[in-house]
Amino acid sequence: MTKAKLDLTSNQRRAIVYLIQEDTITDAAEATGVTRQTLHTWLQRPEFQAAYRAAKREVYGHAITKLQKHASKAADVLYDLMVSKDENVSAGVKLGAARTILDLAAGASMDDLAAEVEELRNALPEASRTAN
Repeated sequence: MTKAKLDLTSNQRRAIVYLIQEDTITDAAEATGVTRQTLHTWLQRPEFQAAYRAAKREVYGHAITKLQKHASKAADVLYDLMVSKDENVSAGVKLGAARTILDLAAGASMDDLAAEVEELRNALPEASRTAN
């Protein structure tokens, strides 16, 4: 458990769970058993903000992991749509699939390029990096 989470009361920790699960701050406050104003006050406190951000990152990380597990299947579906001989699959659908494949491939290439640039920057001596 992070230090930020240790500094929170049990109600504040519950509020973070409900902030993530519920659609509105009002719903999260009601589920926690506090007023909306109390929850807004907590949201202004740095330790609460830090714990809330950490919890959202964790949830987001789980969601990304789940998506990554199915990325290969999704790529197969896009490819199948792009090359489909089925007359019910329109040219627009095929074009959309092709564009999506190209966009995703270009994005992956840019990520690779950015990582390589970062590696090169890190390999440069400090004096070279600050001279520019």
